[in-house]
Amino acid sequence: MGKLNISQRSRSRPTGPGWVSRAKRAVRDQARPTGRSSHCLLIYLLGLSLFFPATALSSEVDTLTLVCSGCHGLDGISINSTVPTIAGQAYTLIEDSLLDYRDNDRTCTATELLQGEAAALVSAMCALVATLENRDIAALAEFYELQAFVPAKQPFDASRAADGARIHQQANCEHCHSKGGTDSNGMAAILAGQWTPYLERSLLRIRSGEKMGPKVMNEAIREFTDDDIEALLNYYASRQN
Repeated sequence: MGKLNISQRSRSRPTGPGWVSRAKRAVRDQARPTGRSSHCLLIYLLGLSLFFPATALSSEVDTLTLVCSGCHGLDGISINSTVPTIAGQAYTLIEDSLLDYRDNDRTCTATELLQGEAAALVSAMCALVATLENRDIAALAEFYELQAFVPAKQPFDASRAADGARIHQQANCEHCHSKGGTDSNGMAAILAGQWTPYLERSLLRIRSGEKMGPKVMNEAIREFTDDDIEALLNYYASRQN
């Protein structure tokens, strides 16, 4: 089964076992960072070397998630603040994100706001996602949606968190990221308890003009000041239960 174009994207969940795809191209040289690599990236690339034989990739979901766990953590619970926790995130969100990376609708290369370890990890992930069929992506989305989200334990400023709670309401973030960012509503990201460095980078990238998620969200974030973003980050970091 060949890769489908964007208009042919599958939105149905897999119903049977044995998802199998073939790697369509080798891991690109650009997936390898220069300079000192993080422990996470070493694990990731080790996973690629183990599960990317020269001609094919077995894409049973357990194999795929094992590779993903090198950076996103066991069952999608990240212990690296550069990498988001994907456990418990909405099926639609995960599927759309992977399809966007695979189909080059989201950046896979370093930019002004995507540098160093973060850029290297995204590049390596894109090299992996480029080999996946729609059914592989659907299998991953279903697996991670069924896992429990675990909020990151991280510092925050309580006074700034209170400001962030107000901005969350005033900017209508609550409409999609309800219950103070703890509920995905089957489509949006869980923000409460997500790693602050990852969230900060994502918000700044969207504010700079990169497209992530729905248009209304992108437009709202582009109006945020640095102070607004700092307050929101403290609010989401404070939501640890």
